[in-house]
Amino acid sequence: ELQEKYKTELCTKQALLAELEEQKIVQAKLKQTLALFDELENAGRDHGTSDFRESLVFLVQNSRKLQNIRDNVEQESKRLKVS
Repeated sequence: ELQEKYKTELCTKQALLAELEEQKIVQAKLKQTLALFDELENAGRDHGTSDFRESLVFLVQNSRKLQNIRDNVEQESKRLKVS
């Protein structure tokens, strides 16, 4: 009986340690996410938009522009390879 209790406590300890590790990973990801939002806000301020929504719209617009430029470069690259 004592041995069973020991095994149970050992399993419980392992489960708690695993949960603690998982929480550390989640906490690290949350810190990364918060840092990203801070960077987004700072980028918005650098471009004269103090409102987070405005800065997000600005970043999305620039992201779309960059995607279009990338697509154009890829198309031109393919065209040049075919020629």
